Amino acid sequence: MSRSTPLSFVLAVTAASVTWTVPSRCWSQEEGRAPSRQQEIEELMGKNSPLDDDWETEIQYKHADHELKELARVLERRDAAALAAAARFFAPDSLLPPLRRPGEERFAAGRFSVTRWSAPPAAREEPALDPAQAFADLLAPFPPGAPLAIAFKIYRVERAGEGRFRTLVLYQAFGAAPGRSLQQNGRWWVAWAETDDPDHPLIAGIALVDFDEIVSRGPQFTECTSAVFADDGLFADLMLRGGEYWFGRSDALGEWNYLGHNGLAVGDVNGDGLDDLYVATGTGIPNRLYVQNPDATASERALEAGVAWLDDTKGVLLFDYDNDGDQDLACAMGPLLVVSANDGTGTFAPAHALRAATSPSFYSLAAADYDLDGDLDIYACRYVKTRYGESLPDPFHDAQNGPPKPRFKAGEEAARREIQQHALGNTLLRNDGDGTFADVSDAAGIRMGRWAFGAIFADFENDGFPDMVVPNGFLTNELKDDL
Repeated sequence: MSRSTPLSFVLAVTAASVTWTVPSRCWSQEEGRAPSRQQEIEELMGKNSPLDDDWETEIQYKHADHELKELARVLERRDAAALAAAARFFAPDSLLPPLRRPGEERFAAGRFSVTRWSAPPAAREEPALDPAQAFADLLAPFPPGAPLAIAFKIYRVERAGEGRFRTLVLYQAFGAAPGRSLQQNGRWWVAWAETDDPDHPLIAGIALVDFDEIVSRGPQFTECTSAVFADDGLFADLMLRGGEYWFGRSDALGEWNYLGHNGLAVGDVNGDGLDDLYVATGTGIPNRLYVQNPDATASERALEAGVAWLDDTKGVLLFDYDNDGDQDLACAMGPLLVVSANDGTGTFAPAHALRAATSPSFYSLAAADYDLDGDLDIYACRYVKTRYGESLPDPFHDAQNGPPKPRFKAGEEAARREIQQHALGNTLLRNDGDGTFADVSDAAGIRMGRWAFGAIFADFENDGFPDMVVPNGFLTNELKDDL
């Protein structure tokens, strides 16, 4: 039996204690009581569409994004009729500068060659082309008849006067032929004019910011997944199925698996000099430990290593927390952060269970010696305030309803000497080097990570101290104490 049994029980009890409160909330509004959980979810989901509110630039983004996606599908055909049809996306009499530029910087490495162009500081007089000609010239280097993929991504929207706005757009195109592939990357400022049909603005102009063209000769990668994991008879059943397969087939005590929030970690667990792979999975699916063999294949041995946990596992870390020279394992399993000690041979035993005082799960984990005392500390992120799919960012443009600041809640030392309890929020755990961790989130000035997707330590200032970045999934304001 794997060591998942005791922790599965603990997680079940924790989750059950949360779900016990649900029936009392499932009353009807007709009775004058609070809405049911389903009604709350439907109300939150109604905030997903930017077209349902008055946030102007979000609405402009939605319409412009739709037009660019349609333009990409037209351009992928590349024939004369398609290029002529592209004119319908442009305002009448629109003229464009050349969209493909000869690179002023050139790089070559192995099979790759790169040309790069950046807009000059001062504007230059340039030819004016109709849209069909501009796109014909842009796409001319791609092999005729070969499949072509084009994508546009908007990542900035600005108002530009009455009935006008502009978007900063990433353009990418990729095509391949035997022995050669080509990719174009560019950034464009696209000017838009609104029309009588508000759903379909027209492109009024394009200004290039930069342009890259990358040529690759010969294949760069060979697919070898099935060969590497051939020894694992369950690999296809467990690892090659998407989240939509497991949704509805996994235990409801864990969070929904269809969004794929499960992580992985790479490290040498058995000291043979080869990197191994630990893969986290959803509720009821055993986590996997793939130990690399000298022939570059991998053998699955999570069960004998004591880490085939069945609990919903998100962030995972391989790191030497006890300074004994081997890679230990940390797993975020629901509201538990489990640290398992490696005996040096790749066999693990749970050493610490850091428990949250509330039910929402830990997500990403990061480790660094932030205080330079010689041992690795842990930063644990929490994304949602209740449960994924129930607590959504609100409002989207300045979401502040993610996990609040962490606060330490001491456990009963006599009964749980090894368990530290932590309240909802992102948490910085200082490794005191004596087998214990202390929550120092407030003392370190790390109060919250909003809707934290993850965290990474790096010395950005070159002062010898690890700094930290916490990426967020939604916009926040510019206060300096926001992470």
